[in-house]
Amino acid sequence: MNGFLVIPAATAKIISQQFVPFLITAAAIGAMSAVIGMIISGAFDLPSGPSIVLVQLLGFLVVSSAIPTQSR
Repeated sequence: MNGFLVIPAATAKIISQQFVPFLITAAAIGAMSAVIGMIISGAFDLPSGPSIVLVQLLGFLVVSSAIPTQSR
């Protein structure tokens, strides 16, 4: 449950710098990963929770490797 809450927020924080776009991006990432995770879960007969969190983790890794971080 913690991964489902934290990973979309961490991914959105990398993408957006302002608060309102951050909220929208985090919600969109959470919703899209839930749908994709459920599709994968149904297709391969896997548990839905871990499938969703793995999709979120893959998205986070792709975004964090594709977008350079800013030093603060």
